Amino acid sequence: MATVEERNYSFNFLSLLIKVVIFAILLVLLIWFVSKFAGGSKKCKTLENDYYIVSSFTEEQYKTKGDNETYDYSYNVKLLDISESNSKNVSVKSSNYFHDDSEYEKYLKNNDKFSIINQTNGSLVVDNSRSLMNSSLTAAEFSFELSEMYVFEGEYYIDVNLSIGDHSKINAYSNSYFVPIHLVVGYTESGDCK
Repeated sequence: MATVEERNYSFNFLSLLIKVVIFAILLVLLIWFVSKFAGGSKKCKTLENDYYIVSSFTEEQYKTKGDNETYDYSYNVKLLDISESNSKNVSVKSSNYFHDDSEYEKYLKNNDKFSIINQTNGSLVVDNSRSLMNSSLTAAEFSFELSEMYVFEGEYYIDVNLSIGDHSKINAYSNSYFVPIHLVVGYTESGDCK
């Protein structure tokens, strides 16, 4: 038979255990409530899109450079699959020249993700990646600079400035040359997330 002291000890231990369990349950409920109603529990997804962009110019346009060493021209790129209403924190993560045939194929398959605006040569349609690659300038024949990403009327844009150098080793396609660049744009999806 247990003594009074042993029974009091068992009762105090059991009482303490119940209090700890109730405190833990209340703490879990509080954490759930705060995460649910004070800022959301859903994390925003950070995404990246590849843009294979090809502009063009003619030999006549190049010859207008006069005595300058380069022919410079600019255009704007409007991103069609990212807008201010569905994205935030939009920026160019990287930019580069095309390096292999697969990038030309990706351009032909995915050129509906952007629109080139203010291109001096208009748009020239080429449906063969080999023809496109054979008439495209490489890093040795041009350089480019990009503006910061900006918003105009709810859409994202970036300005591209090109400097075209000697390209005498490149074969023209219908009197035009192509200037390919690859952009990786990162963004966070908008919505009920933190």
